[in-house]
Amino acid sequence: MAEEQDLRQDLNMLKEDMAKLRSDFAEFTQKLLEIGRAEAKVAKERLLERGRRTAESVEQRIEERPLISLLIAFIIGLLLGRLLDRR
Repeated sequence: MAEEQDLRQDLNMLKEDMAKLRSDFAEFTQKLLEIGRAEAKVAKERLLERGRRTAESVEQRIEERPLISLLIAFIIGLLLGRLLDRR
């Protein structure tokens, strides 16, 4: 009888431990999700800023040398035309 009571106590403790573990795991995954969202937001902002700077740089180069930019665009157009024409 004492063994049965000990087993029941052990089983109840195990149930409590599992409930606590489940709760801790849910809290842990929630925190990881929050961290992941924050990191993704920072990465997105960095990429957007980098894209803006690149676009500004390209725009500035085009303004500095419009004829060369036009020539490069024309040559790229010819090359793409030839590549697409072959198919």
